[in-house]
Amino acid sequence: MLKKGESKKSKQNFLRTWCKTGNISSFQGEASGSNPEVRISLILVDNETKRFNFNQIIKSYHTYKPETVLAGRRIDYIIKCNGEFIGGIGFSCGAIAMGCRDKFIGWNKEQREANLTKIISNWRYCLLQKTKFSSKILSEAIKQVKKDYFKIYNEKPVLVEALVEPPYKGTCYLASGFIYLGMTTGTKFVSITKKEFDNKKELKISAVKRSFKDGHSIYLKTIKDGGTKKLVFIKPLHRYWKKTLIKTTQKVYKL
Repeated sequence: MLKKGESKKSKQNFLRTWCKTGNISSFQGEASGSNPEVRISLILVDNETKRFNFNQIIKSYHTYKPETVLAGRRIDYIIKCNGEFIGGIGFSCGAIAMGCRDKFIGWNKEQREANLTKIISNWRYCLLQKTKFSSKILSEAIKQVKKDYFKIYNEKPVLVEALVEPPYKGTCYLASGFIYLGMTTGTKFVSITKKEFDNKKELKISAVKRSFKDGHSIYLKTIKDGGTKKLVFIKPLHRYWKKTLIKTTQKVYKL
C-alpha cells in the first residue's frame, strides 16, 4: 500500500534502485523463514478477475519488462503477505534451448526434446515494495507450483530456471539457493502460426516446433540477437534431477 504523500512512481524508482544493489544481506534466507509473524498466501490465477489483477500488478510494478506474450503452459499467483496484496509471481515452460543451462545439464538434443517439459521457468516475480522476506516468498511459490503443475499438467517439474536482465543481479534468487550459470546469447523466440512453420523454408526463417503430452503444439520463430542478454539462474528440485532430465523413453541397445 502507498504511504500518505508517496507517489507510485517514487515507490517504483525506489524498488529499481534496491534491486540493482546485489546486497543479499537485506533478504531473509530460506533457513530463517520460520518467523510465525509472516503469513504468505499464494492465490492461484484461475479466472478472468484474478488474471486482470495479476496483469495490473505486473504492468504497474515490474521494473523492466511489464508485458510478455507467453505460449504453452503457465501458472501464475497473486501474492499476499499478512493479509495484504504485495505482488505477483508466475511460472511457464522452460526455454527451448539455452547454452549454459544445457551444458550444465549435460543432455543431448533427443534428451532435451523428451524432457524439456520437466523444466519450469520463473517468468515473472514482481513485488510492490521492498520486503526482507522476498526469498522466502520465492521458496514458498516454488513449493506450491510443484503441486499445482502436477495437478494441472500431470507432470512433476525437476528444475526451475530464472532469467534476470542486467543491471539487476538476481540477488533474491541467490538467497533462495539458485545457482548462477552464465548469460544467454540474446536469441529470441516469437510465436508463429502452423502455416508459417510449414512454409519456413519458403519464408527463409528458422523455426522450432514444441509439442506437449496432451497433443498441444506451439510454433516459434528464432531470431538471433533479437533479445537482451540475461543472467541465467537454476535451482534443482530434487537430488535425482539430472538423472531424470537425461533419461529418454527409447531403449538403447548395445551392439
